Amino acid sequence: MYGKSVFEARTILTMNGEYQFPEINEVCQMVEGRKAKEQEKVEEVSCYPNPSNGQITLSFPENKSEIEKVYEVEIRNSIGHLCFKQTYDNPLNDEQISLLHNATGVYFLSVQTNSETVLHKKLLLIK
Repeated sequence: MYGKSVFEARTILTMNGEYQFPEINEVCQMVEGRKAKEQEKVEEVSCYPNPSNGQITLSFPENKSEIEKVYEVEIRNSIGHLCFKQTYDNPLNDEQISLLHNATGVYFLSVQTNSETVLHKKLLLIK
C-alpha cells in the first residue's frame, strides 16, 4: 500500500529535507518507524555460526525487567517438518542447540516470545 506513495514522497523533498506535504511526511515516518522496530526485534536474539556443522548457539539478551521472558524456539527443515522445539524460561545468555543428527541442508529458525516473532532466520547445515 505504501510502496509507491513512499517512493513518490521521497522525490518531493524540499531543500531542508522536509517533505512538502505534512501528510506524506507522516506516512514516511510511520513506515520508517516500523522498519526500525522490526530491526530492534531481530537484534534481540542472535544465532551463530551460520553455516553450521550442527552445533548452533542462540544468544539471548539480558532480561533487565522483572517480567519473565519465555522464548519458544522452533527449527524446521526445508519441507516444513519440525526438527527441534524448545521453550526457554528466562534464558541466561547463550543456549546450545544440537542438530548433529540432522542431514545437510537448509533449515528455518523461528524464535517467538509473547506470540511475537523476534527472530526468523534461514540456517545452513553443512557436514
